[in-house]
Amino acid sequence: MFYKFEMQHIILAMLAVMASIANAISVSNGIIRIDGKKHVFGQKSIPLDIMDRNVDISFDLQNDDSEKYGIPGPEQVSVILADKKEDGTQMYFYPEYSQENGNYELTVSLSNDISPYFKKQTKVYVKVLVGDPDHTKNLLKIVAVLEPSSKLIEDTQFKAADRFGPKPEIHHIFQQDAKQAPAFVSQFFIVDVVIVLLGFFGLLIVGKSVNFQNLSEVGPSALLLLVSLAAFEFIFCFYYLGDSIFTTLSRAAIVSLFTFFFGSRTLQSLYILRTSGKR
Repeated sequence: MFYKFEMQHIILAMLAVMASIANAISVSNGIIRIDGKKHVFGQKSIPLDIMDRNVDISFDLQNDDSEKYGIPGPEQVSVILADKKEDGTQMYFYPEYSQENGNYELTVSLSNDISPYFKKQTKVYVKVLVGDPDHTKNLLKIVAVLEPSSKLIEDTQFKAADRFGPKPEIHHIFQQDAKQAPAFVSQFFIVDVVIVLLGFFGLLIVGKSVNFQNLSEVGPSALLLLVSLAAFEFIFCFYYLGDSIFTTLSRAAIVSLFTFFFGSRTLQSLYILRTSGKR
């Protein structure tokens, strides 16, 4: 029983394969006309010259019983131009079924329809692709080979598009930090400092905060205090003119020692004058 069961399945499988082979689709009566010059499918090489303008392709689809497929025929019929026998770069064209002639026909303009990329190839493969939910009507076959002439390859202008892939490593050089502030910023702060300083002295004079008659009794410490304050102004002026922050801080630290010393002596003198009523 097991033997008979297995034999039945083998026979059914063989019949299905034979049926699919019997109904296999094929291409027949294939013709390629290049500006009227007739070439048949299967020809080893078909020359393609720079003077050629149109490529006309026509063919029939039939089964092994030599019966043509009419309408409705296979769901999709395409003509492919490829640079390789398998895979590679391809262009798809869709021929129309002619009820008058009972075949598929396609006209391709060499200058407008075919990419310059294919005109730069030494060989262009013409394929017929038939697709249908019925697997017995599926087909992919090379039917002809076009060979562009050396003149056509030489005169064709073509630049390949950029492809996705690794790019050269980016080396970025960061701009160095500015060694000094912009000129207009420095000039603005210099003018601002001078104006504030003059305004400060002006307010002292107008407000009678300074008694010039007692300057001789205050001693030279007051004058040296004013000199040290002026030194601070010059230090920061040079900072805005381009000196580094470290140079500025070191100079300010040194001047601050003298300022503290002469300031304390001046304040003591002022305190003595105030207690003696000589403000």
